[in-house]
Amino acid sequence: MDIFALSCDTEGFGFAALEAMAAGLPVVATQVGALVELIEPGETGLLVPRGDARALAEALLTLLKDQGLAARLGAGGRARAERDFSAARTAQRVSEVYLELVGGRAPTGRRGYA
Repeated sequence: MDIFALSCDTEGFGFAALEAMAAGLPVVATQVGALVELIEPGETGLLVPRGDARALAEALLTLLKDQGLAARLGAGGRARAERDFSAARTAQRVSEVYLELVGGRAPTGRRGYA
């Protein structure tokens, strides 16, 4: 597979996109749900408007024609997946939330996906 495409009307988190990023694939996805926070346009993938088949096709063609861009997006996605979504980082964030809920220390960093 050279490119991962996720064309959906709704998306809760985007685990499939995250797995593709971790595999080093450039991602083209619709601007829905958590995908807009997960994918950094021009850094880790490309986002297109929901329901816009022409924009989706153009984004895919762009990556097929520009393999340098595809490689940069794939590498950026892999780096983001490793940095922000590793097992260690996820466990740390879950621990911070639990501590906050039981009155421990407040979480450090910004809240959300990253």
